Amino acid sequence: MVQMIHGAQIVETHRQEPLFEEKTSKHTKDAEEFISQKSNELGLAMVNYIYGESEAPCARREARRKRSG
Repeated sequence: MVQMIHGAQIVETHRQEPLFEEKTSKHTKDAEEFISQKSNELGLAMVNYIYGESEAPCARREARRKRSG
């Protein structure tokens, strides 16, 4: 969705310029690469946050076991 919105903004900005299609293609490609890179980084950060090892989630699980046990 971000790529679509940003692509539309790029097209709107360069519509009246000479060599419109070439500039639009280059800027859109650059934007897609940047968005893809950041999406991958965010995805990895989310997975590490959810499944990564940390002290706090283990402590919470142990506290729950003590109450129910």
